[in-house]
Amino acid sequence: MLRFAIVLSLFFSWTSSFGQHFTKCKIYQFPGTDSLSQKLVSEEIYNDKGRITSYYYKGYKESSSVSNTDVKNFDFYRDTLLILSTSIDENGDSGKTIYSYNASGQLIKEEFFRYEKRLRSDVDKGYGRPGGCIVTAADYEKERTWKQTSEINFSYDSRGNKILYDATKLHFTSQNKYTWTYDDSNRVVTYNSYDGDRLIWTEHYSYYQGGYKFTRTWYNADGSETQFNKESWDYWPQYTFTYQLNARGQITEERVTNEKGEAISSETKSYNANGKIARTTKFDSKGKPEITHIYVYE
Repeated sequence: MLRFAIVLSLFFSWTSSFGQHFTKCKIYQFPGTDSLSQKLVSEEIYNDKGRITSYYYKGYKESSSVSNTDVKNFDFYRDTLLILSTSIDENGDSGKTIYSYNASGQLIKEEFFRYEKRLRSDVDKGYGRPGGCIVTAADYEKERTWKQTSEINFSYDSRGNKILYDATKLHFTSQNKYTWTYDDSNRVVTYNSYDGDRLIWTEHYSYYQGGYKFTRTWYNADGSETQFNKESWDYWPQYTFTYQLNARGQITEERVTNEKGEAISSETKSYNANGKIARTTKFDSKGKPEITHIYVYE
């Protein structure tokens, strides 16, 4: 969930450019429609340029079934460029991300490191060990150590559009390469995910007045689309994500449907007079509210 936290951090840095300057944002959460049970689940601190310098999650949920790891994060800048993020989670494990830029201020590298207890080198991680592949606390080293877990390099086209995310050298997941293509208006047309050279999924984008949408298609190792074989162990449906935008170009609604056009989930967002996010509500496939977040600025 660290990556979600980083993305959210950058989103709030962008929205802070609107209107009045605030030093803090408190995020409250409640399930369903029970606003009386709302609780504080996150707090963000801004510097004098409106960038986030620290934030935490404690009990934060993206939906009724998806929760974020409790974490504290601290961001450091050179002028307006984020150069270092550090974090510590509920288990006492830490992480840090180092950001590097070119002369044009474009992000060209991210390096991730983790400080945690790791599986001992003598532990059999396969299915041949007693109890199968289940590991216990005794299987881990006694002390935490730092280790680099990912190195991501970015490339751009002549118009400044990001076209490549390359982490094939070292990454924390098997999806280690992403590519983008753009139209003449510098809008994303395709977004692809790879494991090395193997295509994992593709998103195709289309645009219309007041919004845009994309359809994500997953692929098997043989190049076939996964949604046509529901009996396969790696079956994954084809989802379409549709977004409505306000006059400022901010997302006000997201709707997710499957290949049959059936509703999967939706989310609404509203903004305050300064253009900053004020409220989000996640809905299930039947339109029932799951989780609402309220943003209060000070």
